Amino acid sequence: MSVWSFYALPVTCVDFLRDLRFPLTIQRLTGIAGCLAVVVLGLQRLRKTEQKLSVHLIHMRVAGQGFVVGAITLGVVYSMYNDYFRKPRHG
Repeated sequence: MSVWSFYALPVTCVDFLRDLRFPLTIQRLTGIAGCLAVVVLGLQRLRKTEQKLSVHLIHMRVAGQGFVVGAITLGVVYSMYNDYFRKPRHG
């Protein structure tokens, strides 16, 4: 008997995203989209500059990481706001 027979494989992309171990929240989607936008814009800018490739890739990496960290920070601040100011727990 095959191991795969016990598990239902996702058929579509929507099923795959729904079955992820870590669900994609709005903060994660924003971070991923921002990181991809930084990479795309960086690749477009690469053709127009006389900068060395290694320096340009370092700048793109730092910009992408900054966007993801910013999205995570906004998510944490939003969660703290919901936990402590909108719906405070008593008890």
